[in-house]
Amino acid sequence: MGILMGVCAVFGLLLFIGLIVMIIRALVWGPRYRRMGCGMHRMPGHDLEEDEALQVLRRRFAAREIAKEEYEEKLKVLKG
Repeated sequence: MGILMGVCAVFGLLLFIGLIVMIIRALVWGPRYRRMGCGMHRMPGHDLEEDEALQVLRRRFAAREIAKEEYEEKLKVLKG
């Protein structure tokens, strides 16, 4: 009976510590993720794929891989 109570006490203590760690993590990291938008929970109106495509387009234009006309045409398509 005494060992069982000891095991339950240790288990309860570990659960309590885990809960405290989760609360602290949510307070520290939660606002940061809401501001940036993360993986599955992106901010509305913020499309990371579009931003990435614009960066690639600008990089290609800066490296003179594409002409100005092609750059402007693709920029219009990406901007909508």
